[in-house]
Parts: sequence; structure tokens; C-alpha cells
Amino acid sequence: ISMVGAFLRDTIAHRSERELFNQIERMKNIVTNETIAPICRHYALDVFCGVPLGQITNEHFKALRWPQIQREVAGIVGLLPANQLP
Repeated sequence: ISMVGAFLRDTIAHRSERELFNQIERMKNIVTNETIAPICRHYALDVFCGVPLGQITNEHFKALRWPQIQREVAGIVGLLPANQLP
């Protein structure tokens, strides 16, 4: 999971914020996959804890899309840490 955070921080440093958003969307698709979601649930894996929200400047993403992603993941995986409630 820390590798995910490092990967996303590297994206912020060397690519566009749009590319970061695309990668977060890809992560959501992987984590909510019918094969992967039960594993995340069983081991309480919070893959999104590594998302560097403090470095994201797009307020629209943080206010709208990020909470949507969290709800989608929580609905399928069943995990949503208290510090990330939308």
C-alpha cells in the first residue's frame, strides 16, 4: 500500500494532475473488481490511504469526485476509514 502512495506522489511530481486523477480512477476499478474486493475486505486493506490529498490542488476533485470514489469503494469493498468519511 505504501508503494501506491509513492507511485501517486511521483505522478504529482512528474506528470499532470489529470494523470493522477486517471490513476486514482484506475485504482478504484482494480479495488472494486469482484476478485480483488473480497481480498481488500478480508485483510482490511485501505489502498486509498496513500492518496496524497494534501498535494492535490483541484478543489472540485477533492470536494466532489473524491467523496464519490470513497462511497463507491465503501459500497463494494465495505471499508471506509473514519478519517476519510466524505
